[in-house]
Amino acid sequence: MAQIDALVASTEISSSTDKFYGFFRNDMSELVNVFPDSYKSVELIHGEEGSVGSVKLWTYVLGKTVQINSSIVAMLESFESLYLIQRVSIECEVGERVKLEIDANEGERSITFKAIEGDVLLLYKNYKFTIDVSDGSVQWTIEYEKAFATSPPPDAYAGFAIMTFKLLDLYLLSH
Repeated sequence: MAQIDALVASTEISSSTDKFYGFFRNDMSELVNVFPDSYKSVELIHGEEGSVGSVKLWTYVLGKTVQINSSIVAMLESFESLYLIQRVSIECEVGERVKLEIDANEGERSITFKAIEGDVLLLYKNYKFTIDVSDGSVQWTIEYEKAFATSPPPDAYAGFAIMTFKLLDLYLLSH
């Protein structure tokens, strides 16, 4: 039997509940303009903007730093070997794409996005996340089923979401 796991992350916000919820409900495509380094595109591919059942194709970069150890061997004149370990940090972008179907509950200020196609489904058989906005806070809940026993929990996605929420809150306060 399939095991559905959940990961919950939350943060405080200072912008109004209606403005924050409204951004995700009606203006998600603006993520590309607000965070061009993280969100490469958000395209409506089915339905109407903000409507239940609409589908969007997201292209985003989680932004990873990869650390690589490299060994350098140097010979000294005394025929002794010197092994130097050099730690190299390489910044690289790992772009991902996902099609998300949207469901919303206006009364509860809740939006659910269900992955129906994309890179995230390489690690998870099922993947959906819900954004719940209430006075002074936003909660992000991921429900997922691992595709493999070795699939990691989606911690990187939770961190990415919280970073987005905090920066979006600052943006909405100034706009």
